[in-house]
Amino acid sequence: EAEEAEELAKQMWKLVSEAEKFAIRAMKRVERAILKDEAFADFEKAEQAAIQAKIDAEVQQKKANKERAEAEAAHAVAIRERREADEARVIAEKERREATEHAELLAQERAT
Repeated sequence: EAEEAEELAKQMWKLVSEAEKFAIRAMKRVERAILKDEAFADFEKAEQAAIQAKIDAEVQQKKANKERAEAEAAHAVAIRERREADEARVIAEKERREATEHAELLAQERAT
């Protein structure tokens, strides 16, 4: 009976040892699964950050396009106003010259 008990104890010890090996392998699989899950979560966060960055860039591009269009419109207005001012200056110089000539003619007529 002692030999049977010893043999039974050896078999039990062997089974416990095998169970520990299975448990260790299972824990390693769980650890790998956790690492994969964390890596996937990190990937998802990075992907969301990239999507948000793209959206932010598109918003900034639209804003820049709008500001550029406004600047071009303001530039066109400034050019038109300068052209109108130049035309007004030319007309004023012509009228002043005509007024001067008219005043000189009147002065000559009075002198004679």
